[in-house]
This record gives sequence, structure tokens and C-alpha cells, in this order.
Amino acid sequence: MKRILIALDAGHGGSDPGAMGNGLTEAQLTLDLATGRFTHMARAAGHQATPIRVTDEALALDERVRRALSSQANLFLSFHINAAASLARGFQVWYHGGDQRSQKIATRLRRMVADALPQWAGNASRIAADTERYANGFAVLRGTWQHMPALLLEVGFISNASDAALLRDPVFKQATVLQIVAGISACIAHAEL
Repeated sequence: MKRILIALDAGHGGSDPGAMGNGLTEAQLTLDLATGRFTHMARAAGHQATPIRVTDEALALDERVRRALSSQANLFLSFHINAAASLARGFQVWYHGGDQRSQKIATRLRRMVADALPQWAGNASRIAADTERYANGFAVLRGTWQHMPALLLEVGFISNASDAALLRDPVFKQATVLQIVAGISACIAHAEL
């Protein structure tokens, strides 16, 4: 199987903790998911992973893009945890509007995660173009998608007690990351990466 280099962006950090709720902080969770768990599992699957943020530091969005591009990676993944005032829950995958290659990868990856772990198939679980939320899309996707497939993963809703319980469970977090890595391998097998 083809081996790839993945640029991993752990969202938020430092003076920007991101979303907070149910006793959890987004910046800490994304660092654990991306730099801790994903890096090791991707390497176990034979891929290389280069983290954008390895400590609890604040990084400007353009610096995240610069680091991703300088890595010459084959795939960019930005890990986040969502929040909402509603009872929204679930796993979301965002791609830059108009980027059909990343849309295909997002579709397969989200389906694999939700099929294997139905706990993530909540009422807000979906794939979507970032331009549905912002006219110009998410800065990290806008800056990377023309150089490599690029996805922003919202791994649950920190504001939802059920999702927060999943994010506290180290075994479930490990299973989630394992399915993301499996989704990437499936994309490679189907020549989408």
C-alpha cells in the first residue's frame, strides 16, 4: 500500500483554548487526538505524520498553513472539537468548498468512522463544505487545499454531555483515531489519496 505524509493540525492552543464544556478544553483534546494518538497510529500503519503544534502554544492560522505547506505533506488534517447552544452531537468532516477531491475523502472517512462507531452518528454528524459556514471558508483549509487534500475534523461536541463522555474515554478516543487512520487507508486503496 502507498504510504503518505500527513500534516496534523491540533486546533487552538495557548491563549486560545477553543471550546470549553463539561470540564473539557478543546485545545487539550485536539493535542491529545492529533499529536498524541493519531501520530502514533498513523506511523503504526506505515504513514508519516508531522504535527503542526506539539505543545500548548498559540499559533496564528497563517503559521499553521505555512508549516503544513513546508512539510510537503500528502494530506492535511485539522483536529477540532465542536460546541453548540443546542443538543447537537456527532462527528463532522469539513472540506473547502469546490474541492471535489477532499469532498470524496471526507465522505469516505466520515462514513467509516460513523459506521464503526455509531456513537458518533449523532444529529449533527455530517460532511460539509466550509463555505456553507463562512463565505471564504476556514482559513486552514483555504490555505492548504490547492496543495494537498485538506480536511477539518470536528470530533464531537464538547457542549454535549454524551459526546463529552466519549471524549473522556481513552479507549473510545483510541478507537476513533483508529477509524480515522483506517479511513485514510481506504482512501489510498481507492486511489483518492
